[in-house]
Amino acid sequence: MGDGRLFVTTRRAVLVALDETDGQVAWRARLPTFALTPPVVSGGRVIVETADGHLIAFRAATGQRLWTVAESMPHLILRGNAPLRISHDRVYAGLNSGQVVALSLRSGRTVWQVTVAHPTGHSRVARMVDIVGSMALVHHHLFAVSDHGRLVCLSTRTGTRVWSRRVASLAGLSAGAENIYVTDAASIVRVYDRVTGLPIWTNPDFKGRRLTAPTPFGPAVVTGDLRGWIEFLSRANGHLLARVRPGSSGIQTPPIVQSGRLFVLTSGGTLAAYRLPKG
Repeated sequence: MGDGRLFVTTRRAVLVALDETDGQVAWRARLPTFALTPPVVSGGRVIVETADGHLIAFRAATGQRLWTVAESMPHLILRGNAPLRISHDRVYAGLNSGQVVALSLRSGRTVWQVTVAHPTGHSRVARMVDIVGSMALVHHHLFAVSDHGRLVCLSTRTGTRVWSRRVASLAGLSAGAENIYVTDAASIVRVYDRVTGLPIWTNPDFKGRRLTAPTPFGPAVVTGDLRGWIEFLSRANGHLLARVRPGSSGIQTPPIVQSGRLFVLTSGGTLAAYRLPKG
């Protein structure tokens, strides 16, 4: 949402701009193929990343196409992309090739491009290095993780690697004021110091439960699992604080925090909201 518009993409590869006051269609634009992540809006531009590796910028007010960047696609990829991030007139994208790229919001020019994970092995599956889950922007640092590679902290100015840790993740990460929270490929929750990258704690209690990326919420960090449970872990040491189950369906998308409340959506369509206890 931005510039008085709500932007959505359809399964038929169309970007639609809706007026946020009455829901009327302001304009439509055809995409090369469907998008797997939501559009992002900044500076009068809306940016979309499509499943075939195109990054496209449109003028938010009119739908005029401003620029297009096409990435080189590997033979086999995960069905999903890391959502785009925008800060200080730059667009940050995690690519299926295991790279993170910073583009100029105005022109689409590549500012820097960094390889997070290198393909290894002989099979196409073994060589998958997609950047997955949400990336996080904190001050002048960008945090990203790949499914067969590393967790990295990059300088947003130059793309220089500040620190890295060998972690594979299918779920992704989130950032707090002091720490980075990651669910690894085995569903072990791992926490690292945001500045140094040093490990703080790990919790393997829910290994194999296909946890979502963790979400900081007050004194807890929260994940959902395939069986529909929400786990509240202590941000201080990772110990289990509470578990609740809003429905019988699994949870596949990370919980989100808005206006002091935690929102969780199950795959069966149940939306649950939680707030911290008073005192």
